[in-house]
Amino acid sequence: MNYDNIILIGNAGVGKSTLINAFLGDNRAETKFGIEGTTKKLSIYESDKIPFRMVDTVGFEPSTINIPFKKNKAIIAVEKWVKKQNEAGRRDSQINLIWFCIDGTSGRLFKETLNNFEKATRAWKSVPVIIVITKSYSEPDKEKNLEMINEALDKNKKLKERVKAIIPVIADIFYINDDSYAPTSGIDELLDKTNKLMPESRELAKKDFDEFKLESKKKRANLIVGAATTSAAIVAAVPIPIPDTGILTAIESFEILNIAKIYEIKDNEDSKIFIKQIISAGAVGAIAKGILSALKPLIGVGTVLNVIVATTIVGALGEVSITAFEQIYKGEKSIDDIDWIKKLLDNVDTNVIIEKIKGISNKLTESNPKEIAKIIYNEIFQNANQYNKK
Repeated sequence: MNYDNIILIGNAGVGKSTLINAFLGDNRAETKFGIEGTTKKLSIYESDKIPFRMVDTVGFEPSTINIPFKKNKAIIAVEKWVKKQNEAGRRDSQINLIWFCIDGTSGRLFKETLNNFEKATRAWKSVPVIIVITKSYSEPDKEKNLEMINEALDKNKKLKERVKAIIPVIADIFYINDDSYAPTSGIDELLDKTNKLMPESRELAKKDFDEFKLESKKKRANLIVGAATTSAAIVAAVPIPIPDTGILTAIESFEILNIAKIYEIKDNEDSKIFIKQIISAGAVGAIAKGILSALKPLIGVGTVLNVIVATTIVGALGEVSITAFEQIYKGEKSIDDIDWIKKLLDNVDTNVIIEKIKGISNKLTESNPKEIAKIIYNEIFQNANQYNKK
């Protein structure tokens, strides 16, 4: 396969490796927290599903740009790689696109960072640029950062001509605290814009691109299910009787609404009614009652039961939501078909879920609710098949 090359440039720790993992849908690039950046040298990432090669650079440090006659090490590393590819006779060594990654939490540095980036990449002045604002955790911050970057670009006309998009992104689930999180966002927009900016000769065919995008959506939706099950476990560990499953409603609502966003479900009256049907099934409906009645004799009473039941209910609802919204996204079902979602919910085979719980019950004696949620999610719901009755 011939590849188009996307160069990622950005300060150390900006989140380039996390962004690569989100874009390719696979944990190939090492990520970690800390003062130093993760990528110590130029690293190449490819996929057999899309013709995009990700070239992850070492940290792009603005302080080195203004030192006379000293070229930034990230730029040098890319130039050496291109030269080596050309010497090896590769025809796909051309740089086709630059993702310039800026940390959304460092707004005051935007102007200086953009100016230094423009100086450092003048050798690639014909290459289009997407500015990716990483760690864009809140809507007010997104709007403020977009405004500041546009103001800075208005004062740097050369760079402005090269910038084809400014996209705020959350590349991975961000936990605000133990029981609340910010879901991923911006990945679909980045996928779409990247594909459109590639040379027409190798722009990913619509069918292949749609399949890759759908797979990416499902992986990100599953991340939300994992985060929601953790939140449910922590809330359920509080000594409140689990039959009052209404305590899970807020968690379920947030989970389902964010899965709906991933599948581009419009926020209108039809979607609100549709989503309400799913939430009702978890809060007080057949799914909740079936799981509770089956697990109580198996687990007994107490905190562990609460955590297991809450995690299982939220996980099951998440999987049903993925199934439903995926079919709507693909045009196979309609958001206004309430009878269909009712049948889908009624058709969830809780017996299959219960049997799986029984199979791992020996692992669920752990008192830490987050560990219980992790086990249930990893072994029952992650990449789960549909739990529909035959």
